[in-house]
Amino acid sequence: MSDENSKYQTVTQIENLITAFKNCTLPRCKWNHTAHLTVALYYLIHYGEKQASDHLRQAIQSYNAAIGIQIPDSGFTWCVIIYR
Repeated sequence: MSDENSKYQTVTQIENLITAFKNCTLPRCKWNHTAHLTVALYYLIHYGEKQASDHLRQAIQSYNAAIGIQIPDSGFTWCVIIYR
């Protein structure tokens, strides 16, 4: 997957993304919109609707800190829209 519009084709690719994200080893250039949505869906499936946002918020903040993104200057704006 070389560009931002690439999609994850296999479970292994998704597992590798999640592992790298959780371990804060995912290169910043790979933390794109596709990765964001994939990680968000993973957290929603594994933690459920009520806990996913808390887990994801903490994980993003940890990831950003590990790769040197200054908060609140850039990298993290928490905005969630839920359609019912």
